Amino acid sequence: MMKLKREQSVGIALGAAAGMGLGLYFLLFNPLIGKLNSAGMEWSAVESKLLRAHDSISSLELMAVKKELIVENELSRAIDELTRQGRTKDVNFVSITPGQIEAAKEPPYRVCPLNIEIESTYEQLAGFLGALDESGKNIITVRNFNMAPIQEGSEKIKTTLTLNMYISGKKNAE
Repeated sequence: MMKLKREQSVGIALGAAAGMGLGLYFLLFNPLIGKLNSAGMEWSAVESKLLRAHDSISSLELMAVKKELIVENELSRAIDELTRQGRTKDVNFVSITPGQIEAAKEPPYRVCPLNIEIESTYEQLAGFLGALDESGKNIITVRNFNMAPIQEGSEKIKTTLTLNMYISGKKNAE
């Protein structure tokens, strides 16, 4: 056997160490780097979705219209607006009767019940009730309703409902 020179021994040792280092890199670190890259891409996707959701929420806040209480001396205008909304949905108002103004469960609000009788199709009624919900000006809730076909086999229905219009005690200067 031939004696290896010290330089050759060091070279072989360094080569073996480099080979082991590469082996460890490919066995351990390379898969971890792949997982890290994958996690980074997932994070980027989540961050992008989060930013889009934030932008959507911000735009909704800008579009939101502040609902407010109806001032008592503007109740007739609010009722006119309500009927205008219903007519745009092709709802036929048979009658609208304001009730006695009542104290609400939580003062300083008061409630004016409106007893309404309308004729419409189911779709027109849904459109009208949806318009009430989307109305940006006034606070209005449905207290109760009852519907029945006008005549058997007809698409038209007669609906009686009571709406609560929330009013304040303040009066605008006239």
